[in-house]
Amino acid sequence: MTFKPTKEQEQSLELAKVNNLLKIQARAGTGKTSTLKYISEHLTQPSLYLAFNRSMKDEATLKFPDHVSCKTCHGLAYSVIGKDYSHKLSRPRGEYVNVA
Repeated sequence: MTFKPTKEQEQSLELAKVNNLLKIQARAGTGKTSTLKYISEHLTQPSLYLAFNRSMKDEATLKFPDHVSCKTCHGLAYSVIGKDYSHKLSRPRGEYVNVA
């Protein structure tokens, strides 16, 4: 099946070319990911795709070209500052002790 972009998707590509920045806000199922994939196939600059959960991120990683980095919102935050707090994200080894 070939992808035929809509008028709005073609317009989004032109805006992305001119402005070098794009934010798409639309309801579920309206084609946001398809539009961004279409744009990423025409613009090869490094880009970031933010997903709300891991399954969406994993699916996007398979769909998008290699120059698009796919992350969750939490993953983006962790990559910047989370490593400084990683010691708080796991519990100590051994038997669980409730200290409350």
